[in-house]
Amino acid sequence: MPALPAIKDAVVGLIGMGEMGRMYADRLSRTPGHCARINVCDLPDRYDHLVDYCRDKPALVPLRDGHLVARESDFVVYSVEAAYIDQVVAQYGPSTKVGAIVAGQTSVKAPERKAFEQHLPADTHIVSIHSLHGPTVPSDNQALVRPFPPPSFSPSALERLADLEPAPP
Repeated sequence: MPALPAIKDAVVGLIGMGEMGRMYADRLSRTPGHCARINVCDLPDRYDHLVDYCRDKPALVPLRDGHLVARESDFVVYSVEAAYIDQVVAQYGPSTKVGAIVAGQTSVKAPERKAFEQHLPADTHIVSIHSLHGPTVPSDNQALVRPFPPPSFSPSALERLADLEPAPP
């Protein structure tokens, strides 16, 4: 697998721009130079709204679908409802960039992990993360995520995940 880029050169991808996706996009984009850019997508019928949302946020790059986000991002977060995670990962997962770190934002981890193991290429790093708050719960002085890496997860990928922790609001 290719080496993971330095965090300042990394491209983050968010598939799903509901409340949690927007929270992550906002937090990650607040620190200039924290990552190269943040690719984002939502449902196709929400693309124009997504473009409007990203207009004054130069770090956010709205893309039409998850294929583009998955293909161009070094770290991909699926921020979709647990009921749809299998369908969304089946659709976009095969496009995942070689060597990417892939995580999910679902509250129920078993279907997420099953979807990742079933639909993602073998040359990706899968990690399960859990937010310690939500979009309406203050995140001051709290880690954005708590990683739960599987045994096969590489230490360098885990270090990069820790480096992605954004600045507090």
